[in-house]
Amino acid sequence: MTLAQAVRQAGPDPIAVRCTELLANFQHTADPSDFDELARVAGPFLQRRARFELSRCGSTIDDAEVVQEALLNLYRYAHTFRPRVPHAFSSWAARVVRNVVLRCLRRRRTVATVSLEELEGVDLPDATSHEPIRRLVDDEDRIELRRSLSVYLQFYFMAYLGLTELQRVVLHQVEISGRNYRQIASELGMRVEAVKMVVYRARKRLNANMQRAAAG
Repeated sequence: MTLAQAVRQAGPDPIAVRCTELLANFQHTADPSDFDELARVAGPFLQRRARFELSRCGSTIDDAEVVQEALLNLYRYAHTFRPRVPHAFSSWAARVVRNVVLRCLRRRRTVATVSLEELEGVDLPDATSHEPIRRLVDDEDRIELRRSLSVYLQFYFMAYLGLTELQRVVLHQVEISGRNYRQIASELGMRVEAVKMVVYRARKRLNANMQRAAAG
């Protein structure tokens, strides 16, 4: 018997079936508790897929970062899920994880810095050589950008205040201090999985709060 035949004979993975059911329920109910349960059940599967994809690329990206972004994408694009077979979640989530890994790798390449030595001999545009109308347009663009950024930061601040104290502390450690989940878990006396869930719920709540603030 081949491996493929053995897999077919064994039937679908019960965890994959359960995740398919939970995501299908969330599609219809939009009940956060359904998605929270999905995140709990699917967490180990997503982590295994993240480690597999990262190992293929030889990347040192934290697999926990990939899992968190994958969960956000599952939440954001749940409406596109098609549960045609009981184990549909497995292949769909695997594609989501792979796309997240590819995006993370692209982001790291994009932020690569250029040394001053590499800029020697490069002709940079002279800001004083712009035509008056171009300078006027640039000034207006900068003013509009600052205004938009100010509004965004106000929405973010109001949404941030709507988080619980634990969510604010953990999110600050992750996104501002750049600490990893294991360090935070050790400092707060929590399990790593619990820290991941706090970050996931904080980001989801922050997004919802900002949308409500913008709508208001």
